[in-house]
Amino acid sequence: MAASTIKGETIDDCLIDAAFIKIHKSGTQWRIENILQKTKNMMEELNVYFDKEREFINK
Repeated sequence: MAASTIKGETIDDCLIDAAFIKIHKSGTQWRIENILQKTKNMMEELNVYFDKEREFINK
């Protein structure tokens, strides 16, 4: 497994942050909750992108 490319974050830190993301599906609509901007940026640095057409609820 490659080392984390996120400065100041370990792999464990990334996994803990990602564990708080809640994704629900209601019919054909996906809802993504509990995603902080820091976590969203971290996921994008790891090449995990959330579709812009989805409904995001930032807390």
